[in-house]
Amino acid sequence: MLSRPALTVTLTALLSLTAASPVQQLFNKRDATSPFTLIASKSGSPFHLQAVNANGGAFWIGKEPNTICPSGLLSPCSEITSTVLVLDAGGNGYLDIGGAGGQDLYMCTKGALSFTLPHEAGTQNGVTGSFTYTNNTAGAEGDFRFAVSGTALPWLACPSANNGPQEYQGIFPVPPYQVYAAIPELADADVLGGNLSACIGFDALGSTYDVTKGLAYNYE
Repeated sequence: MLSRPALTVTLTALLSLTAASPVQQLFNKRDATSPFTLIASKSGSPFHLQAVNANGGAFWIGKEPNTICPSGLLSPCSEITSTVLVLDAGGNGYLDIGGAGGQDLYMCTKGALSFTLPHEAGTQNGVTGSFTYTNNTAGAEGDFRFAVSGTALPWLACPSANNGPQEYQGIFPVPPYQVYAAIPELADADVLGGNLSACIGFDALGSTYDVTKGLAYNYE
């Protein structure tokens, strides 16, 4: 049976191991940028200055974020209507979440900006590249990009084949457009709606997010 001093040392060691858990390390390494949200900027487009949100494993203009809140939590989930992102110093991107599991950003091999489901971080098979974000200064937005071999790729917003009013989502005033990066091999068959020429280029601009407003537990 452990004496009281030994028990104290043992508990201290256990607490140290807990503090260095993979989940804690995952959050600690996200220090290259402050958390931020995105809007799509393209003057004259149907979606100019509309939010870019995570929904169904992909990113959209004209859809609300799809957040989840497991039952049985000790405290309620934050009521959030934004998609919050953060990058680490290595050019890796994440959804900034309040729950465990980690959710990575990645570029699908078909060019779609995508994210992993909870507890599936690191399992994605995507385009090799890095995310960059120029932090916003007073009175200006940050600039979010995906680069391959040091070259930033343009962002594209692609509509569905039937992008009519019946597809409007919630409070958003435009039909949904899915977000892609213009990888060189992108083709009609890869994009929503099957018509690459219907896609519209845009800039992804960011604003620093105040985390005191709360974070989604997870996105789905």
